Amino acid sequence: MCVNDYVVEERIEEAIKSGVHLEISVPVYSGKNNSINRIAQKIAVLCLIQEPDAPEIPVHLLRIFPANKWEGIPATSRETIEHSRQIFFSCGIENPTIHI
Repeated sequence: MCVNDYVVEERIEEAIKSGVHLEISVPVYSGKNNSINRIAQKIAVLCLIQEPDAPEIPVHLLRIFPANKWEGIPATSRETIEHSRQIFFSCGIENPTIHI
């Protein structure tokens, strides 16, 4: 885990504890998100911080269509985004939204 991951995790935790509305977006790249399991597990743990009666934190899985400097990278396939959604379900995130 890099330093930026810790910073992001801390900021999410602060937002949850302060009670502000929070939504989490996760870009999913075909062949690039080898750590999608780790990401889903970390978000699931962070979601446990919130109060039991608080609404579920919306999690959005974003399908990517690279352009410009990323021309050689394929768009995220529907299979990859669906597989990522299943991983989030298995980590206890009840309703990850897919944006395709």
